[in-house]
Amino acid sequence: MNRPAALLAACVVACVSPRAQAQASPGIQLVADLPQGGQITGHALSPDGRRIAAVVLATRLRVSNADSGRADWELAANQHNSEYFSQPVFSPDGNLLAVESAGEVALFHADGTLLARLGGHQPAQTRQGRDPVRILGVRFDADSRTVMTYTRMKAMLFRVNEFADAGWLRRQFIKYRGAASLGPARTLLPRDAPPGGGPFEFHEVLYAQNGKELLGSSTTHVHVWSVGTGRELRATELDGLAVRPGFLSSDGRHVAVCWPDAVALGVLDRSRPALELKREHGQHLAQGANCAFSPDGRFILSWQSSYPMFNLHVWDMNGRELMGYRDKPGDRLSGVAFSGDGKRLVAIDELGIVRVFDLDHGTLVARREGEYSMIGVTRSPADYPRSIPISTDRSGRRVVVQERERLRVFDVAAR
Repeated sequence: MNRPAALLAACVVACVSPRAQAQASPGIQLVADLPQGGQITGHALSPDGRRIAAVVLATRLRVSNADSGRADWELAANQHNSEYFSQPVFSPDGNLLAVESAGEVALFHADGTLLARLGGHQPAQTRQGRDPVRILGVRFDADSRTVMTYTRMKAMLFRVNEFADAGWLRRQFIKYRGAASLGPARTLLPRDAPPGGGPFEFHEVLYAQNGKELLGSSTTHVHVWSVGTGRELRATELDGLAVRPGFLSSDGRHVAVCWPDAVALGVLDRSRPALELKREHGQHLAQGANCAFSPDGRFILSWQSSYPMFNLHVWDMNGRELMGYRDKPGDRLSGVAFSGDGKRLVAIDELGIVRVFDLDHGTLVARREGEYSMIGVTRSPADYPRSIPISTDRSGRRVVVQERERLRVFDVAAR
């Protein structure tokens, strides 16, 4: 067994040598440089890596071929109706695209056909001139059969096959603003929500790995609902701890609990009503860190975006560190993304250096030197930390880096 594999099997820290790994790793090749004609406010890469959806100036939605940069279709928002687009989301099969628009979610086929506008997010009585309730997230299940949206106060489940039954998929020339607004098949409300409102809000809602449950973290609880019935199956009290977005695992058993100076791994025990906090060796995962779970729920990543050094760590669900990667001082970590299969991690620092890691073996598999122009013209302490949105496809072999007014598409050489 080679050294990295032996270290991983022993569940100890795999300290990666950046210089040695960079010399042995294959390259990351630039495939396309796609100017968008304005500031990009969000983008998404389809799971197969063939299409890119970009929102420009919050007023234009453009879907392009990732290889050629040719626009497949484009749509302008109706600004007279205070309509603006937000972050686009592709379904796992790549056939559907969802984007928030004027307090609803517009659901498109990948060819640009509008299937429906998903409504029901706004209160029945909305005062004139009041801003619409913000939609915090849109998620598809693994089979692309349902789509879930959530706001601060509720989550809603829509069934994609209902659009086909209604003939939406068979209509090839639906006018965008003429499509009907469809209500949800299920509305998910937590049992602990205070009557008549109060200090309650959702932080995150996501699909469980089994596809049969939805998981949600709120101000006070972690909730589990049935996808089939919408009924809340159980709620685990957090005892005053805060679970922020990205800190809930899709396995339904783990949460990352945050304090001002640390992050710890929590274990949800179905036989107990409250959160049992589990700390290996009595230590925190990382001091002052951000963290996120891999899509398959096998790993937790922690990193420090405010620390003046590229510094990230990968842990298993027992809180044991599998990989620690540190690079030279001054290169702060600015963006991370897991591949859809959870086997690769893509990271970019403030200088635009892209690194790709194999999580199963705890190794750096590719690296590309960056350009400082990615993050702006001036450089001063006030610029830190700088966020650079980055995305990857299902396999982690195609990477998209979002700059101010352009998207850069890279391919990672096979290894």
